[in-house]
Amino acid sequence: SMVQTIYEACQIPVEPEEDVPVPHTLVPEEDINKAMDEYPPEWKAGHFSDGTPDTPADKLTRPFVLRRLGNGIRVGVGQNTAESQRGHLRITAPGGRDAEKRLGLKPGSMPVGARAMQEGGAFGPWTREQVELFCVDHLLMVEINCSEESLVIDFVFPTTNVGNYGFGENLQLGITGTEAVLQIVREIIVGFHWEEDALGRSKQSYRSSHESLQKNLEGKSTEVIMEAMTKHDSRFLSVDVNTVNSVTLDDAKKAVMSQLLPRNLEISVAGDFDVQEILDMMYKYIGTIPADANSEYDLEKSVNEEEAKEFGKVPDIDTGKFLELELTDSDPRA
Repeated sequence: SMVQTIYEACQIPVEPEEDVPVPHTLVPEEDINKAMDEYPPEWKAGHFSDGTPDTPADKLTRPFVLRRLGNGIRVGVGQNTAESQRGHLRITAPGGRDAEKRLGLKPGSMPVGARAMQEGGAFGPWTREQVELFCVDHLLMVEINCSEESLVIDFVFPTTNVGNYGFGENLQLGITGTEAVLQIVREIIVGFHWEEDALGRSKQSYRSSHESLQKNLEGKSTEVIMEAMTKHDSRFLSVDVNTVNSVTLDDAKKAVMSQLLPRNLEISVAGDFDVQEILDMMYKYIGTIPADANSEYDLEKSVNEEEAKEFGKVPDIDTGKFLELELTDSDPRA
């Protein structure tokens, strides 16, 4: 009977869930001091390939401070006081789905890998739960996307002290949202852990989005038109279920990490903060990333000159051609 069942359920001993300690800082001061000694950071002038004059390494310029760090990472910082107490940081790594073809990577490994990184989040000595709670405590939002031509990691963060801890007389100021976000940027590049369960969640999300696309008139029409216009170029199409299923954790890791080479990265920050203060933090956290970080995933060496010239080329479109496409319905309908 129901009463009996409830009675029996009440007899089961209940174990309290273990408390997850939330770190106040992700990168201990001694680790950064050690990195400062081993890989001394350096500001270099911003250099442009289109003939724009170099920007100085030692002056604050308006509206943007554009520089390069000694390890090759490009940095752009702009103050925007209209965004009260908020900041936005974006890491851009050129490549994206185009790099799958150019570097001979497993098809679909770049978008599936990017989502697996978003679904994961463990790095250094911390678990995913600890990093997630750290982000919640510091009001940080992270989004990782892969487009046709780049891998983009976006962060929105408060520029104030939000991670305070302790109570009453023992209250201690935590690090600012700005410092918290730069710690995460550093760890994504140098200390990220790839986890099988995060890959599983990534694959599930791509499978369901592809299947819903097949049942969506607008989405399916766009897909069929793109297939015809790009001669079935996978860079511009949805990742199908078989492609998603064939991506292993190693494929995903190899794809994404091949993009996170310091010489290819650009970090842009805008928000309501003191420019010099954030530059000093970037110098400390980003400038001490070794120039050869992730070099074991560097696949550029394997690309021949001819293929390099093809990089970033979109398929030729037969202009003025009349297209007639038939859309087969995925479901029998009235």
